[in-house]
Amino acid sequence: MTRLSTGVPILDRRLDGGLVPGSTVALVAPPESQSELLATAFAAAGPTLYLTTLRPERSVRESLTAAGVEDATVRRCDAEMLATDPAGVLRDLPTGGRVVLDAMNPLERMGRRRGSAVVSAVSEAVAAEDGAALLHCLEEPGLDDGRVRTLAIADVVCSLELSHTSLSIDNRLHVTKYRNGAALTEPIKGKLADAVEVDTSRDIA
Repeated sequence: MTRLSTGVPILDRRLDGGLVPGSTVALVAPPESQSELLATAFAAAGPTLYLTTLRPERSVRESLTAAGVEDATVRRCDAEMLATDPAGVLRDLPTGGRVVLDAMNPLERMGRRRGSAVVSAVSEAVAAEDGAALLHCLEEPGLDDGRVRTLAIADVVCSLELSHTSLSIDNRLHVTKYRNGAALTEPIKGKLADAVEVDTSRDIA
């Protein structure tokens, strides 16, 4: 089976070649982290419909352009628009295309059914086109029910752990759920500065 790249080569290798077509990935991350770089890497790996619910469209477009991402359509969508007509928003998804929904939080604050209905619509759209979706889920208190539903629907769940001392900032990516394969037993350690850099030393202590 042909796999789809996550945009992070070492993660692709750990996932037996990448994502199964039709997969929906939930990326859970601290809002103060550089997790947007992982979304950018995902978008760089294929034609992408990038839906931004928080950042201005111009800001997203500039970030993608600076990272060399050329095949991306960026749309600013508020939560109400997405919840009212998710199929309409997703209508231009190309075959094998990707969706980035950045961020899920406004949808998860809505009624329990409305937010999960959008996640289901995104999952169905990428499954129909053999594409993949990335749901950028920022850590936020009070999203228990909405976040649980997002993670339950997602095929893959990745969690970015951020820690820092006076001497270093560490990022570790945990893949805790992989519905079509095996979740990882060890985190991937990397640097998120202006791009994704992976530490291959396997020092995970």
